[in-house]
Amino acid sequence: RCLTNLEDLEANEHRNSTAVREQFDRLESLQEARQQLGAELRRAAGSASNTAVLRAEEHAERMFVAKGEEVAREASVRLRAQVAMLEDRLQSSQDANEVAREVGRAGISALHSELRSYLGAQSAGQQSESDLKQEFHARVEENTAELHALMSDCSRLTEEFNAIRCSGLSHEWAIPRCMQRLRYLSLATEPGLWLDSDPFSLGPVGPMTLRLYPRGLRSGDGQCALALRLPAAANAPPPLLVELAVGDMGRRVGQGRDPEGGGTIWLAESLGDLGVHTGGSDAADLSIRAQFPALQAGLAISRATISGEERMPPD
Repeated sequence: RCLTNLEDLEANEHRNSTAVREQFDRLESLQEARQQLGAELRRAAGSASNTAVLRAEEHAERMFVAKGEEVAREASVRLRAQVAMLEDRLQSSQDANEVAREVGRAGISALHSELRSYLGAQSAGQQSESDLKQEFHARVEENTAELHALMSDCSRLTEEFNAIRCSGLSHEWAIPRCMQRLRYLSLATEPGLWLDSDPFSLGPVGPMTLRLYPRGLRSGDGQCALALRLPAAANAPPPLLVELAVGDMGRRVGQGRDPEGGGTIWLAESLGDLGVHTGGSDAADLSIRAQFPALQAGLAISRATISGEERMPPD
């Protein structure tokens, strides 16, 4: 709006300047007409009296002056009107400029307020993000420490479990020159033939014997089998499960009734070929093992202790 008002003022000023120039041109044309009239009068003076010439000159001078004053008055009136209009427009332009300045100042103040609010919110967001990051890292460190402690506990429990599992009662029967001895006793070819170990005890449970079937049972698959036998007159109650192994191959088997003598027997079949266990060598020794698992060994010892207390005579 201010630019439009300024352009209007410049256009009006240009028009006023043009009008003033036109008035001055008219005055100059009148001056030239006066000069021409004077020349004509002077030429006419040669044939008329001086008085008439002077009177005509005075009359022409008065007419010229009157016309010039009229033209000057008209130009002055127009100039004053245009100046008043220009002053009004300039005043309105100044008022509009002042209003624009006030509006601009108010808008700038509002923008500053919004900018301060935005910067404050951004600073608060950055602070909250920093707090969240610190809390997250603290939680991660806590969880990492707890995880390490849990892994340490698991490792310790695993070691304890392995120690407990390996702490069961066991007995090993070593047969020196196994294949040579079996061939000497004619036990290496037919199934159903066996070789017994010397009697032994596993903790309070005994006496027990290990029976090796080099070619398995008569109704078996031809692989060696192993039995752990406990007579019916044993002092302690037998465990439910026993681990039997020939060489590197073993099985965990449950107890059953021994058809010979009515005792307890644990029988494991399909324990591999003796030729594989001995590496095809007649001079190789063979290791045979019987083991009570840790829990079964503890139960057997507990049962033996309770049974012994029950059999103790009163004082």
